Amino acid sequence: MRKMVCFGDSITAGHGFTQSPLTKQLQEELRDMVIVNRGVSGDTTEDGVKRFERDVLAQSPSMVTILFGSNDGADHRKVPLEQFRNNLLHMIKRLEDTSVLLITPPAVDEEAQQKRTNEKLRSYANVVREVAEETGIECFDLFGEMVKMKDFKSLVDGPDHDGLHFSLEGYDFLTSKIKEFANRH
Repeated sequence: MRKMVCFGDSITAGHGFTQSPLTKQLQEELRDMVIVNRGVSGDTTEDGVKRFERDVLAQSPSMVTILFGSNDGADHRKVPLEQFRNNLLHMIKRLEDTSVLLITPPAVDEEAQQKRTNEKLRSYANVVREVAEETGIECFDLFGEMVKMKDFKSLVDGPDHDGLHFSLEGYDFLTSKIKEFANRH
């Protein structure tokens, strides 16, 4: 049976929910695949690199999604863009025979979110897109898709109403894009 590891921060982890809606929905939609959630709230790519061997490689996945950037670009965490790029490249290089989907960080509702701005997150999303292009890895531009929407705020109106963490509607959107990726590979 194929295995997908969803690797990232609190968006992947399902912050505010007892079980990650991402994992639950993907498992329901992709019944022929084992879904392993390795999202950790508060993590940056720096943290991700430290736990990559244990949380991703040790799982021997056939597919991996990588979603970081919301904490890397936060005022109180701030991983420099060049280091963010290097961290993503470090992870990708270790996944040679694995289908990888890079996902840009989501946009935030700036009225509710005090530690992140869309201007800063756009820079991190740009780096994710550039890394994907440079390496030939598939990318889902979550940030770009959200800012194109007339009103994306309902996607980031999760249980904490903090303008960052996803609602069930947000997870429906993200799950549909990951499912499309899985069905192509």
